[in-house]
Amino acid sequence: MIVDNIENVDLCIVGAGLAGLNALYAAKQYLPKNATVALVDKRESIGGMWNDTYDYVRLHQPYKQFTIGNMKWGLDRHESYLADRHEILAHFKRCVSEVEQHLTVIPLMQHSYLSHDSQDDGIVQVRLASKETTRQIHAKKLIKSVGFGIEPSQVLAFSSDKVHSITPEQIPQNQQHIIDSNKPIYIVGGGKTAMDTAHYLLQANPQLPIHLIIGKGTYFLNRDIMFPPGLDKYWKGTTSLDMMTQCATLFNGDNEAEVTQFVKSKYALSPHKDAQQFLLGLLSQSELDIVTQGCKTIVRDYLDDIKDNGDETRLCFRSGETQPIESGAWIINCTGYLLNSDVQSEQYHSQCGNVISINNSDNPLLFSSGYFLPHVFFQDKIKDTPLLSIDHVALKKANAEAFPFVAMTQLLYNFYTLMDKLPLKVIDQFHANFDKWYPLHRQLFGFTKFMINKKKNKKHFESSLLRVKEKYNL
Repeated sequence: MIVDNIENVDLCIVGAGLAGLNALYAAKQYLPKNATVALVDKRESIGGMWNDTYDYVRLHQPYKQFTIGNMKWGLDRHESYLADRHEILAHFKRCVSEVEQHLTVIPLMQHSYLSHDSQDDGIVQVRLASKETTRQIHAKKLIKSVGFGIEPSQVLAFSSDKVHSITPEQIPQNQQHIIDSNKPIYIVGGGKTAMDTAHYLLQANPQLPIHLIIGKGTYFLNRDIMFPPGLDKYWKGTTSLDMMTQCATLFNGDNEAEVTQFVKSKYALSPHKDAQQFLLGLLSQSELDIVTQGCKTIVRDYLDDIKDNGDETRLCFRSGETQPIESGAWIINCTGYLLNSDVQSEQYHSQCGNVISINNSDNPLLFSSGYFLPHVFFQDKIKDTPLLSIDHVALKKANAEAFPFVAMTQLLYNFYTLMDKLPLKVIDQFHANFDKWYPLHRQLFGFTKFMINKKKNKKHFESSLLRVKEKYNL
């Protein structure tokens, strides 16, 4: 039976992952004590994609550089430790508990967002659906914080039924069978999920017959350079702000191939020298060594199908090449997690000023949008802060090689704009800032250099971004 419940709240947040919880953290700074916040998510509990991602996933960065606002972790681990999904989910729950000391949080888990309407009186009517009911939320403000909208992967379908097709999420339940079968394992994908999967299986058994099929190939930032360990951080490594500024300064809207070579020569690692795709992921040299030394083959091509040809079964690649595959082999789909979903383009703020959307398509501050946009929103400056927008999903489809450099340029351009709107305290409390890995003197030196070049950089960044928007009709 469908029942239409109506609830009045001060704020409705749709999405209880990293972006949504950063919005909740911001709300704590601005809303009065005991203000009501409806926290909505289609999953069973808070944590977003961390609830249903593969069990062996680890953070890209040291755990303290991944948090909600400036909230501290409860872990007693070495500073370089990469937290696992269970630790991340526990941290998120601690963060919500801390916010609940100030705000009344109404968790609406297993509720999906349907639509919203802004009324003349400024109230936003939000319509939600669960398994058996629909619900209306009447909120003074709405934050749609789906972030990157990452969903669990699906098994790949093939013409042949002589192989086992699974996803990373299904590996733990099949792990012993995979190892005992001694059948070839083909990991399809070249991104962080593929690296995690190969690394995990090779750690379990270095003799496993693993093959990587990496598409165009992905290159990663070298974690050892971006986060130098121990005392090395005092004089070695490169801050994230410096690396991005170098890329954005070199990029002019047309020369992504040149910037690719620059990044690969100075900062990157990859399992294949001709890798073309970069999604700002991190990998260490030791992780890469385990993968490249353990894998039997690394194929830079796309797998289109697996077909039976008489008594033989063959892998069929997009290039037209084929090769035999043993019956009973394992195929693990590690493709398409980031910026591959078909989403409706949505502006990051509404004309009425009482709704913002942190989403895949209009994401002006990349990974930090979930933190900074709510602060501008709660200060009622969202309509007066001219952030430059680009549809990231459309851009990646038009030119995947240019995407990371456009995103970095856009982030830095918009960060300059934010500096004129937000107090330094708000910026300092963003503890997911990778540069906070470094001692204070290095942070201050890099930030000062960035600000000294503000006028020159902002002009160049804007020129590059407008060129990209014109070229790809974004």
